[in-house]
Amino acid sequence: MLRKPLLCLMIIVAMIILLLPASGYSWRRPPFSNLSTIEKPEHRQKLYSGAVEIIIRFEDSANPETFKAWLNQKNITDKFEPIDNGMRAFIGPEDGLKVYEEIVETTRDDKGVWFIKGTAEPGSIYSRGRNFLKTKIKGHKRKTDVDHKVFFVDVRLYDTFEAMGYAVATDRLWQAETYRRQARGKLAEILGLNLLGSDVYFRTLGYSDQELQDGFDALDSETQEVINGYVAGFNRRITEIRNDDSLLPFEFAALEIVPEDWTVLDILAWLAWLQRFFDSEAMDTTQMDNAALYLGLMENYPTAFKDMFEDLRWINDPEALTYIPPEETLRVSAKAQEPMGLSMGKARMSPMVAKTAVDFSSDIRQAATNMAENRNGVVESLKKINAYVKLGSYAWTVSGTKTASGNPMIYSGPQMGFSVPSIVLEGSIRAGGLDV
Repeated sequence: MLRKPLLCLMIIVAMIILLLPASGYSWRRPPFSNLSTIEKPEHRQKLYSGAVEIIIRFEDSANPETFKAWLNQKNITDKFEPIDNGMRAFIGPEDGLKVYEEIVETTRDDKGVWFIKGTAEPGSIYSRGRNFLKTKIKGHKRKTDVDHKVFFVDVRLYDTFEAMGYAVATDRLWQAETYRRQARGKLAEILGLNLLGSDVYFRTLGYSDQELQDGFDALDSETQEVINGYVAGFNRRITEIRNDDSLLPFEFAALEIVPEDWTVLDILAWLAWLQRFFDSEAMDTTQMDNAALYLGLMENYPTAFKDMFEDLRWINDPEALTYIPPEETLRVSAKAQEPMGLSMGKARMSPMVAKTAVDFSSDIRQAATNMAENRNGVVESLKKINAYVKLGSYAWTVSGTKTASGNPMIYSGPQMGFSVPSIVLEGSIRAGGLDV
């Protein structure tokens, strides 16, 4: 008779413990102090990444050599690496992580708009994607500290953006290939030596593979999930093309090439350049032009060149980055630059120093001219192969006091011209915790 009430009481106690805040969610007995704390993930946090970052912090009295961790009763201690005052690990489904699955459907309407929609499997919100993390460590006095938390991986962003990457590659694989090769400086490989200048330009101003990899490693796990999924979607479509020649876009067939697999570095390389295209001055040689002007004025008007430069170039912006140093800085650096003659007029320079300064000024001005000509050549080359991106936009807001619903409105109007194919495509994502 007592079994049923006792079982109910045990369930109630278990649920109370489960719902306790993180600060009271540990097996500890006074007067022991906390030897370790699970910093990430937070208690009952909902995540959308199939790769979860775990961070454990230690107190000074903890003995790191005794650290152990389990995920859903599976020992994952070997997944951790030491960090300052703790341990860090990235774990995924292969490590026992439970991910609440979502069936992602990819469809397209008759206007070419892609729809990525997720259909979740039925189940209790308290049981789906529920993960139990437990850690254990001993103190220098051999006292043991145990901590544990529950978190949820609701659905994966990876699957959502894998579907989007597949959709984009299905419609835009050649356009994407053009942008990828542009960002990586590889256009001349397939389109001829007349684009070699463009490749040199983009390799000179772009990022190295190591810099791109460092940038990717610095991203949070959910953003990495988005990029990895997007790349996987591209590569799924490329695999289909390799297995069926009839799917190969005409441009690839005409050049007798087969698309190579994409990597996260390809995505980041193009994104970096896309951001430069968004800024109308990011590809200009403005600072080199300013340096050439500054030196030219210095050479011809040694007593008034600074005032003349400030009249011609607005620099009085306290919030802007300082490219032309303030007067005090110029005074300090003048002595260091005296051998070049950069801080004094011609009348005070020796003939040799004056000649050196003129040569230096001429070199800067020639470099500015060469860079501008090179950039103009790159732009013209990109226009010829329909790969020049010209972006700009505007936005406005309407207060909720002026709308029928009482809600504020935000409008963004991209002004990108009417290139064919367009730099953008229209799509809808209702999956992976997104509704955009």
